[in-house]
Amino acid sequence: MEEESSDKTGYRRGPYKRYLKGDSRVPRETAKRWMNLDVPSSSSAGVAYDGNAESSENDDGSSDEDRVDNRKIRRRSAQSAASASGDSHLDSSGDDDVTDNNRRSGSDNDTIPHGHFDGEDGTDNNSRSGSDNDNVPHGHFDGEDGTDNNSWRDASSDDDSGGSSISDIDDGNDHDNLDDINDGGNEMDPLYPNATVSLRTAAFLLMTVCLTFSVSHIFIENLLQVICFLLPNGHILPATYHKLTRVFSDSPVPLVLHRFCEDCQHYLGKRDDIQNPNCPNCDAELTNVHGKNYGIFLEVPQDKILKSFMEVDRLYDQLRYPMNREQDADNDAYRDVYDGTEYLQIPCNSCDAVARCSIQNMTQFNGFYGCGLCEQKAETVPKGNGTVRVYPMSNPAAKMRNDTEISRQARIAATTGVPEKGVKGQSATSIIPAFSVGRSFIPDYMHSVLLGVVRTMMNLWMDSPNHESPWYIGTRTSQLDRRLLTIRPINEITRTPRSLTTRKHWKASEYRNWLLWYSLPVLQGILPAQYLQHFLLLSVSVYHLTTTSVSKRSVQLAKHLIDSFVDDVATLYGREHCSFNVHQLTHLAITVQRWGPLWVHSAFPFESNNQIFKKLIHGTQAAQLQVVGALSLVRQLRDVRNRMDDQEAVTLAERITGRKLPQNRENVGPGVCFVGKPDYQMLSPASSEAAFRCIGEPMVQNLYLYARALVRGQMIHSISYEEEGSHVLKRNNSTVIYDDGPLIAYGQVMHFFKHADQLYCVLNQLKKINPGFIHRASNCKAEHVIPVRKTTNPVVVPISQIIGKVLQLEVGGDVYIGQIPNPYEYNL
Repeated sequence: MEEESSDKTGYRRGPYKRYLKGDSRVPRETAKRWMNLDVPSSSSAGVAYDGNAESSENDDGSSDEDRVDNRKIRRRSAQSAASASGDSHLDSSGDDDVTDNNRRSGSDNDTIPHGHFDGEDGTDNNSRSGSDNDNVPHGHFDGEDGTDNNSWRDASSDDDSGGSSISDIDDGNDHDNLDDINDGGNEMDPLYPNATVSLRTAAFLLMTVCLTFSVSHIFIENLLQVICFLLPNGHILPATYHKLTRVFSDSPVPLVLHRFCEDCQHYLGKRDDIQNPNCPNCDAELTNVHGKNYGIFLEVPQDKILKSFMEVDRLYDQLRYPMNREQDADNDAYRDVYDGTEYLQIPCNSCDAVARCSIQNMTQFNGFYGCGLCEQKAETVPKGNGTVRVYPMSNPAAKMRNDTEISRQARIAATTGVPEKGVKGQSATSIIPAFSVGRSFIPDYMHSVLLGVVRTMMNLWMDSPNHESPWYIGTRTSQLDRRLLTIRPINEITRTPRSLTTRKHWKASEYRNWLLWYSLPVLQGILPAQYLQHFLLLSVSVYHLTTTSVSKRSVQLAKHLIDSFVDDVATLYGREHCSFNVHQLTHLAITVQRWGPLWVHSAFPFESNNQIFKKLIHGTQAAQLQVVGALSLVRQLRDVRNRMDDQEAVTLAERITGRKLPQNRENVGPGVCFVGKPDYQMLSPASSEAAFRCIGEPMVQNLYLYARALVRGQMIHSISYEEEGSHVLKRNNSTVIYDDGPLIAYGQVMHFFKHADQLYCVLNQLKKINPGFIHRASNCKAEHVIPVRKTTNPVVVPISQIIGKVLQLEVGGDVYIGQIPNPYEYNL
C-alpha cells in the first residue's frame, strides 16, 4: 500500500513515482519542489522509480540513462500537472521566494503569442480582469491546465531605444527549466542520429502546419511533446514553441514600442523612456484600477523591411515592371497605376466613406457638404416618416476640391468653430509630404458601388416595403432564384451563386458577380424594361472601368453612362434615393484618369487580407504584437522555403497550405500540362474532319484523348469530364475564348490531344446571337454579357490559340458568355 501524508495545505501528497507519471493530483507546491531537485544519478534512479537501487538495467531492458532521458520529458508533464492544481500564483522557475506571487493574467486564454511586454496590455497584473477567451483548442477546457498563459514577461531591450525583438514574443511560460529537456542543435543537423531529415526541414513543416491551421501555442507545445516522445533518443527537436521559433538562423526583426495618451492623443515617447505616471499634456493617469489609459503603436525599422523585400520578394524586379511591361496598342490606355496622371506626384489613399471623412477631418457623408472630392451641397428631402440628405445630379457639376481651398476653409473653421463647406479643420494628413487632402482620397468601388449602389438597388426591387412601387419584383424571388442557381461559374470565381433571399449576407464579390454577369440574364423579362435598361448603364460602365486596359474612349463612355444613370435615379426611383453612394459614381471616371483602372486601388485585396490577420490573433490582448510576430515568422518560413534543398518537403508544404497541383499530370509543352488518365480511342467522324482542316491530315488512328489540361495556370475541363455519368459539377470550366484568325470566338472543350509534337484542342463552337443587351437611348451594347447558341460543329485549334476561360451562363434555356474584365480580381 502506498504511503501518503498530508501537508499543511490540506492536499494529499503521493509518492515521487506518481509525480514522475504526471499525476494531476500532485499538489503544485510539492511538484514545484520536486522539479527543482537535481536529476538523480544512475545509482539512485532505481530507488526513485521502483526500489531496485542496485540494478543498472531495468526490467524492460532499458538502461538507467534511457530512463533519465524519459524522465526529462516527464518533468515537463509534471509541470503541467502541477499547474492543474490551481495555485497559479506559483512561479515555474523553481524559486521558493518568488517576489510576484500575486501576479495573475487577466484572461483565461491559452493562445497568446510571443512578444507581449509586461503591462502593455493595460491589465493590472495583481488582479484578474475576468475576460474569457473562446479560442480554446478542441477537447481542452478553459483554464483546465492551470497555467498562466496570459502573463507575458517584460522583455527589456539591450539598448535605450525602447526596442525589442519579434522573436522575443513569449507565451508566458518560463522555459528556463526546460533547457535540460532539449538544447536543440544547428538547423542543418540531422533530426536524430542517421536521420535523412534535418532539423530545419522538421521545424519548417511543423511551423507551416501551425500557421496554416492557426492553432494555439498550448496545442503546439503538446504536439511537440508527443513527437519528442515518439522520436528515438538523441533527437534534437525542440520541446517548446519558444525554442521551435528559434531554430532558423535568421535574425529577428527589431521592434520599437511607442505610447500615447488615449485621452488627448498626446505622444508619450518610447516605452522604456517613459517615467512620468501621468500624461504631461492632460495630466491623465496612464494606468489606473480600470486598466490602461494609454495606447501603443509599433515601429518596425524600414531598413530591415526593405532589405527583406529586396532579398525575398524580389522588389527590385517588380520596381522595373513599368519599364519592362508589354506595350499596349493604345499607348494612351490606363493599364495600371503607373499610367495615372497623379502617379509619382501624390500618394493614393483607398478607404470607405466613414473612414475617409475622419481622416480628411471633414463633415460626414450625411452632412450638407459630405463629399471629400467636390463641393456639392446636399439637399434635405422627405423619406418615409423622416428626412434624408441626398445628392441629386448637379448641372453644372460641382467644383472639385483642391488643397489651397481646403487649407483656407480649415483656417476659417478653426476661427469660427463651424465647418466651412464641410471642412472642420486641418487634416492630420496635411503634414505628410506630397499628400493631397483633396486629390489623394478616392472613392473605393468595392464599398461605394458593390456594397453601396448595387445592394441598394436590389433591396429596392425585392424588399416588401416597396410592394406598391412599379419596380417591385419581390413576389417573383423564387423564379429569380431558379434562374440564378442554375449558373455554374468557373473555378476562379470563388463563390457559387446563393439565393436572393440571403442577399443581406452576400459578400462584395457576390455583388460584383451579380452586377457584371448574373443580373442581366436573370432579370430579363422579370424586372420592367425601363428599370433593366437603367441598371444596364451601371453594369456596362463598371465593366469598362475594370478591364485590364482602359482606353481614354472607354473612360469617356463610362462617364457619359454613369452621368445618365445618376440623373435617371431621381426620375425612376425618386430624389430620396439619390444617396451619397450614387453621387460617388460621378467621380469614378476621374479616379481612373488619376490612378488607373478600378481594380488597381480597390479595397478587395486589403479586405481579403483581413481574414488572414484574424487567424493570426488568438487572444484578446495586444493583437498588434500577435500579428507582427506571426507575420515575421511567415516571412522567415518563406525565406527558408526558398533555400530548401528538400523538394519533397516543399511539395508537402504546398499541399498543406492549399496550393495543390494535380498529382497525375504530364508536362507536354510550355505552360501546358495534360491531367488525368487519357482514353485511347479514335475521334468522332466530325472531329476527325475538323482535325483534317486544321492539321492537314485525317485523324483515323487511335489517339490519347485527355479530359483536362492546365493551360498557363488555368485548369480547363472537357464537357465529358464535367457531365460524366449522372454527376454534374457545380463549376463550368469547359468554355473558352480563342483566336480565330482576325476574330475571337468561343467554344466548349471536348478533348485535348497531342499529334506530331503539337498540342490541339477539339471544341464545339458557340455562335454569337444578335442583338444582345443594348441600351436603346445611347445605343451602347453590353460587350461583357453576350448571347450565344450551341452548335454541333466541332473545330480543332492549337492549344496556343486559347486565350483563357469565360463564364457560360445558362439561364431559362438561353446561353450567354460572360467576359472576364481582368485577370487580377480572381478568387475574391
